[in-house]
Amino acid sequence: MDMWRNGKLSLFWGAIALLGAGVVGSVHAQSSESLIGNAGLFCEDDRLFSYIRQDDGSINFGLEYWFESGAHCGLTGNAHKTDSGWVYETEDCKLDISVRSGSIILETPDEEKLCQSACGSRGYLQGLAFPVSSRVNRKITPQDIMPENLATMTCSPFPQ
Repeated sequence: MDMWRNGKLSLFWGAIALLGAGVVGSVHAQSSESLIGNAGLFCEDDRLFSYIRQDDGSINFGLEYWFESGAHCGLTGNAHKTDSGWVYETEDCKLDISVRSGSIILETPDEEKLCQSACGSRGYLQGLAFPVSSRVNRKITPQDIMPENLATMTCSPFPQ
């Protein structure tokens, strides 16, 4: 029997070839990003995250986070594409943005770059997650991400 004509064996070897070529892995990573689309607004409790993906793969984003104490972090910028997601970095801020386990994850991996200049006194960013289920069904425009507009944005599906 010709093993290349046996459908089951051919399917098995085809899958092995795709795994070896990294095709299956890249499809999985692309599927994670497709969960969030090219633009979005995600709201969770007293925080929101919005973004618009750019032609070069980077994202323009905005983040608003209100602490129980009344302190506030507000950050907007452009995060460039990396193998694991996106990264935004300035002199005092490094924010890794990724899509994992059905959530948008924002992390500050560098203890010296906790984005404190984007926050009120004693505030900093560290480990925020926005589940895909927190997505608000609404169109996001570049004007929505501007700092003066982001601060007044609501999580309503309809802009004011």
